[in-house]
Amino acid sequence: MEMDCQVTEPQCCETTTLEAVQAPALGECCIQLISDCEVDSFHVDISNGTFSASSWNCGTMPTDYVGQSSYTFDVAQCAVEMSSCITPDSTGIVSAVYTIYYTNGEVCEKSVELDCVAQTSECCENVKVDVYQDPDLGECCARFISECETDSVLVSISNGTFSTAT
Repeated sequence: MEMDCQVTEPQCCETTTLEAVQAPALGECCIQLISDCEVDSFHVDISNGTFSASSWNCGTMPTDYVGQSSYTFDVAQCAVEMSSCITPDSTGIVSAVYTIYYTNGEVCEKSVELDCVAQTSECCENVKVDVYQDPDLGECCARFISECETDSVLVSISNGTFSTAT
């Protein structure tokens, strides 16, 4: 028995990955897109956030995407590997929908959800540091007052050392 068979090529959408890459220490929510196929362009729609930074392997990265919640990236026939970070509008779920247009004519839609924490400037605006001279001890003192819950405080002292802290 003889059979005339063709090798089935995997479809581009099946070999493309889109995943959440969160960096909580940086306060960032990031997404990584990897395609083994050549991509012509892809469009991204973000809910509850905007682009803050991206990098890729496809030549010069445009800059006008920063601060946008919807953007079309022209990849110009490249098997793209791209990382993008998003600044959330508010703490909670950030979703991103990628519509990818491959050079072979295939169109693919992939989405990802991230659980992000919004960085607010309200807390920083409500922090006070009062510097004063302690009349009883003759020491230079500082009082840190925050109206927000504080995880940690880093203090750098030049020309002196801590004598006491409460």
